[in-house]
Amino acid sequence: MQYALDRGTRILGLSLNDGTAVIELDSEGLDRIHGRPFSELAFWSLVFTMTEAPGIESVTLVKDGTPLAALGDPPFTLPTQASRSQARGCTHGRSTSSLIPMPESGSAASLPWRLG
Repeated sequence: MQYALDRGTRILGLSLNDGTAVIELDSEGLDRIHGRPFSELAFWSLVFTMTEAPGIESVTLVKDGTPLAALGDPPFTLPTQASRSQARGCTHGRSTSSLIPMPESGSAASLPWRLG
């Protein structure tokens, strides 16, 4: 079994701004995302997990404080703010469950976190 995100990927930053979760992942974790459908799966998995939390409507991924324009190799073009409605049925009717504890709006979480 392969994971969309490497289990050692760290979340360096997480903030909540007007319903958008802004997430910064470590560069090494981002660099380990290769191929399709893994790039899309990694991204939309984050979007669906984060938007399950109350008050989060969209997600923005950033690197060094700048929104990511693409993810993976070959690159998958990212929307600046992604919501569930943009996923185009990628969950095939399945529900998701929140795996990441959410900070209160306007606050930051204790970081870095490790996935897995």
